[in-house]
Amino acid sequence: MRTKTRTKREQNRITTRTKQEQNFKDLQEMAEDSRRESLLMGLSINLAKTKVMTNIKNLGTLNLDGEKIEQVEDNKYLEQTLSFENKTEKEIKIRRANGWKFFWAQKTILKSKLKLKSKIKIFESTIIPVLTYGAQTWATTKKQIGKI
Repeated sequence: MRTKTRTKREQNRITTRTKQEQNFKDLQEMAEDSRRESLLMGLSINLAKTKVMTNIKNLGTLNLDGEKIEQVEDNKYLEQTLSFENKTEKEIKIRRANGWKFFWAQKTILKSKLKLKSKIKIFESTIIPVLTYGAQTWATTKKQIGKI
């Protein structure tokens, strides 16, 4: 009975390893295809800015034009942290810090003798968008919403 179980486990490991190798080959091929098609359109890939983010463990090293492409756990894109893990808490912290930064940048206007209605409009049009940028993609809890 143990021999059969071990054999099944070994087969599963081999199958998993084979799938990972195929995924790596597919990813390498996609990267090469993107590079080749970009060149046809007169575009080039900036290898210094190019990163690989994947949920495949022990992927290996992707190369493009003989240069290694850095593999990352998370990445910042359009001021939003992308990750396979839930980084909402971290993102909310960043948004709040940026919101306060913009609030203090508007300090002279908000402390001026403008009418309260004008100050509220300025606040809603300059600070709230900074605070809530990308919020539609967050999976939040009630506690996190309260922090915003």
